[in-house]
Amino acid sequence: MSKQGLVEIENENPIFQKETDMWIDSLTLKENIITFISFYGLFLIMLIIALNVKNPIIYSTIGFEYNAKMKRKLANIFKHDISPISGSNRFANFFLYFNRRDNQSSISTSIPFQVTIIKTYRDGVVNTTDYDYNVTCNIKKDYLDSDRYFIFQDHVITYNSLDIILKFPDSDNKTFKGVTLQSQTGGYDQTNFSIYYRIIFSLFQLFAFIGLLYKKFSGCISFYHLEQKIILLLIPILFLNNGPFYFLHILHPTALYQFFEDIADSIFVGYSFFSILMFFDFIKNKNKKFDISSIFPKLIFGSIITLSSLFFLVSKTESNLQSTPLLVHENIFLKMQSFFSLIFACVQICAALFIFFELGRTAQIVDILDQQKFMLYTYSSLIMILRFLLIHTSGIGIDLYQGNDSLEWSFKFIFDNFFVLIMVYSHWPYDIKNSHAFVDSMEAMSFSQAKQENGQSLIDDDFEDQIIEEGTKENDSKIVN
Repeated sequence: MSKQGLVEIENENPIFQKETDMWIDSLTLKENIITFISFYGLFLIMLIIALNVKNPIIYSTIGFEYNAKMKRKLANIFKHDISPISGSNRFANFFLYFNRRDNQSSISTSIPFQVTIIKTYRDGVVNTTDYDYNVTCNIKKDYLDSDRYFIFQDHVITYNSLDIILKFPDSDNKTFKGVTLQSQTGGYDQTNFSIYYRIIFSLFQLFAFIGLLYKKFSGCISFYHLEQKIILLLIPILFLNNGPFYFLHILHPTALYQFFEDIADSIFVGYSFFSILMFFDFIKNKNKKFDISSIFPKLIFGSIITLSSLFFLVSKTESNLQSTPLLVHENIFLKMQSFFSLIFACVQICAALFIFFELGRTAQIVDILDQQKFMLYTYSSLIMILRFLLIHTSGIGIDLYQGNDSLEWSFKFIFDNFFVLIMVYSHWPYDIKNSHAFVDSMEAMSFSQAKQENGQSLIDDDFEDQIIEEGTKENDSKIVN
């Protein structure tokens, strides 16, 4: 066979057509399914561990009864304390119910009372604050208890003990039997679980980031693909969003750290959706050179998500930092939270619909070489859409977690890390030196097999030409002689 024939065989063999630099480029359907099942199993394990954390919230309910012997209005004073308490409890909430003596009719009455909060710090300093309330108590017929009144909250616990004193200067003992005080504090188990999870997965992200940099600067790879460049920025964003230094906040709680978490979470969400759009665009326009004009619309899309998320989370944090949610002059923060929550919910729905639209467009034009890549991007984008719809649902009037912020954080944390881990794994670069050696060895084998199939020896063509030339010279010399 001629050299031209060998070249034709070489061009027909797909191993010479393309050298893959990322795992996702070489995934087969079987490997893609195994990848999905493996990561989905990891996701379930992480979720089961998170759901089995004991005592995410510690509840305490205490009833105080009015003096039943005195059927007239008089003052009642009740006291309750939470001790010990620390930053590991994360928050402290107090709620109040009014209990009446009979349920024969509906009532609506104004009840003034005073709440005194006493905080004792580590150095022995005592801080006392009084709050005056005047609530309208509405109780329907056949009901003995009023609605729950949110009278105090604190999400920056820097003290050792917390006492609450309830003063009812003009109690209606004839109508009301007493009051019920409910306290909520965060559990230590949830705090410890959060710290461990944050550190462990932050280390994963750190090692992945260092590994990608090492691949490039050690010469294992000559350049980053566009997908890898996007992921190279996604990893440190998630690292900050994971909050590996959360334990410092537990030791010395500050409101500033809570706002930092809001910013990091919003940037991560916006950048994740920007990444998804870019990944689908790479499939649709894989031979296109990307410039700022093609990237800018997706940046706008991600920025809208980031800003809507940021306004919602900051308003929620600001609302949590208000000690007395019931007071009229502080209700503005609750109204802001509801407003931005509704906006964020609308943005989430629009973003999900737009992702589905892009997914459908890409599915129509994806070629056979990118089918596995498209499948992986599809269920990765579904992860973030589910994260969007399951985590921040309060804006559309759905409270899946019943006020359990710890459970909500667990879901968010697992979804975020699951998404990035599968992206890092699928876009991990090959070692070009090893892949070259593999290609060279396969190339040599292909040449040998091609020659053997055509009855040729494995002697190099140049060496064959040399033998023929020497034989010709020898014959010529014999003729001359």
